[in-house]
Parts: sequence; C-alpha cells; structure tokens
Amino acid sequence: LIESMKKEESKKSHAWNVALYQGDKGMHETIPWYAAGYDDSDWTPTDLFASGWATNGLNAVNGSHWFRKDFQVSGQQAGEKATLRLGCIVDADSVYVNGTFVGTVSYQYPPRIYTIPAGLLKAGKNTITIRLFSYGGFPHFVKEKPYKILFGKGQPEKGESEISLEGDWKYHLGAPMPAAPGQTAFHYKPVGLYNAMIAPLLNYTVSGVIWYQGESNVSRRNEYKDLLTAMIADWRQHWNRPDMPFYVIELADFLSPEDKGGRAAWAEFRKVQAEVANTNKNVTLIKNGDLGEWNDIHPLDKKTLGQRVSQAVFQQRVK
Repeated sequence: LIESMKKEESKKSHAWNVALYQGDKGMHETIPWYAAGYDDSDWTPTDLFASGWATNGLNAVNGSHWFRKDFQVSGQQAGEKATLRLGCIVDADSVYVNGTFVGTVSYQYPPRIYTIPAGLLKAGKNTITIRLFSYGGFPHFVKEKPYKILFGKGQPEKGESEISLEGDWKYHLGAPMPAAPGQTAFHYKPVGLYNAMIAPLLNYTVSGVIWYQGESNVSRRNEYKDLLTAMIADWRQHWNRPDMPFYVIELADFLSPEDKGGRAAWAEFRKVQAEVANTNKNVTLIKNGDLGEWNDIHPLDKKTLGQRVSQAVFQQRVK
C-alpha cells in the first residue's frame, strides 16, 4: 500500500511540474526571459520584499514568478569570480546571470549562495534573473538576509567589494498554478516514525541522546512535558540503560519581535523544556534561546550550539 501511494503521489507531482514548465512562457518564447538580451521594459517594477506580486489581491499565487535586475560592474570587478547571495526564498528558485544558469535550490530553508564563474561578469551593465517557484504557500523573499554580490572571498568586513541587489527589480508572472499535490510523509506517522527511524538503532550501543526538537509542538506545549518524559523513559528501557543521559536543546530564538503572542508561546515552551530537565534524572538543558534568527527557523550559527553541547557532554562524562 505504501509503495503504491508513493508511486501515485510521485506521478501527480511529476505531472504538476510538467504542466508548470509547459505553461511558463518565460521558458518558451523565442528569447527566453533569462537571456541577457531579453527586453523586460514592459515588466512591472517591484521591490523584492513587496507582497503585491505574490497574490491575486486575496490569495497567494502559486506557480512561477520571474524577477530581473540590471547592475553595474566596474572594470576591476569584471572577469572576477564572485559569490551571489540571495538570502532565503520561499519556496524554490533557479538563477541566471547574464543568461547563464548559476544555481538552484529546491526548497525554502537553505541560504542561496551561488558562485558566479570568472569571466561571466563584464564591465558595465549585467543582468540577474530569478525564476521563483511557489508550491502551495505564500511566495516571498525572506527579509533581513543578504542580497548581494561579493567579490574576493566574500568577506566585506575585510574591505572586499560588494554590490547590493536590494531595491528595485522588474517582475513578471510566469505560470500561475494550483497548489502542488502533497506528499505523504510516512516517517512522520507514529508507526512509521518509530519503526523506520528508532527500531533499527536498538541493536547499536548508544552512549546518550542529544534531542533538538519542539518547534512543531509549541501549539501543544501543555502536552510536551509528559510526552518527552515518556519518550526518555521508553528509550532508556529499550536500550536497557536506565540512566542514559539526554541533552535537551532549548528552542532557538525565532519569530518577528512584533509577533508578541508567538514569541510568548515559544518562551513558555522553553519553560516546559526546562521542567523536563529539572524533573528527570540525567537530563541536561542546553541553553539556545539566546541564539537563532528571528527570520529563520534553521539558524546558520550551528558552531556555537555545537560547542555548548560538546562541553555539556564532556562535563557529564568526567563526573
């Protein structure tokens, strides 16, 4: 049954992507919309962070959205290898510089960091084109992320040059589409989650558990203490290690400062995590609420948290 469902869902997804490609004029005109010489004079001026292009006035428009921007390159910068930073984009994108494809990301969370090969940029006017894909939500560019071209090693703090890509762009709708068909995440189902991801590990020796989870439970935070306490006891029983250490990582900072209700809910959830650590033997809470990014549920600074976890594990082992 599962294989049959996966096969059917895969067919529906493929059909959606085929329809998107076939209906996107930007890919089929004599001069494609990503070409360096394409005439975009009749496109609509917009700011990347404006919301008007993403809706029909009421609902989000899924499918493909196109953006183009001209920028100037100096004689010194021309011909250099450069790094293109395009923040984070919901949901996916393909990017072209002067008509040459430079990169793609298929989902919203990874930072867009694309290499512009040496020789592609020329002195004077250059053009970047973004083909944005929206699968089923509200398409947008994530604010307060880097949108720029960096020269050298991409370290402007060391005096290396950069070109900002914020401000005015030109926009055109490619192919409006209904929301993409969903995929069943069997590993999120109760039986699938345990049987596929936990049971296969039971014959391995486990020294301890680092547990970083909870974002999806914030709305049910009143249940979380009992759920996590029960899971800790269950895993200790299955591995026959009644004192197996657990390191519970506090949720990182997230959500806009203006979202006072949401931030309060996350703060309450962190208190629940602390209660689990305080009421269960050999459970350590790893501070993380002071890290994170308000606009990114997957913050980029993993190093600081990794150092905190490794220090806590070391201290536990030398006791």
